[in-house]
Amino acid sequence: MSVLKQDIIRTVVGSSPDIYLSLTDNSTPDRPPLDLTLPDRSVSLRVRKVSSPPESVVAINCTLLPGQFDARGCLNISGVLSTPGKGGRAVAPCTPSTFPTAGVYHAEVVVSYGAGKTVSVYETIRIEVRESL
Repeated sequence: MSVLKQDIIRTVVGSSPDIYLSLTDNSTPDRPPLDLTLPDRSVSLRVRKVSSPPESVVAINCTLLPGQFDARGCLNISGVLSTPGKGGRAVAPCTPSTFPTAGVYHAEVVVSYGAGKTVSVYETIRIEVRESL
């Protein structure tokens, strides 16, 4: 499983950025979108400041979005892709308390399959946070 993302997300202390995710299934060569509509499946984003203790992780429940990006980067929301999550898309709505201090944060995408089974995407998302002016 992998996530299509920006190289680095940059924001300001106290901001509430939405972090958009597109998840794909890497178990097949064509890497189709991960169907997030299956029963008991959910997505979350776990955020932690670099060098902070593990207990400081902030978990954000993601909202499923309709559509799928094609090879050209265009969003297709036709047919079954109009169903939120069918095309592997989700958004993590951050709050001002997600990034309370300036520094570098890492975020990890976690997909839950119910019955306690979870899978974390190996690649992390780098988030740089600066002080407000």
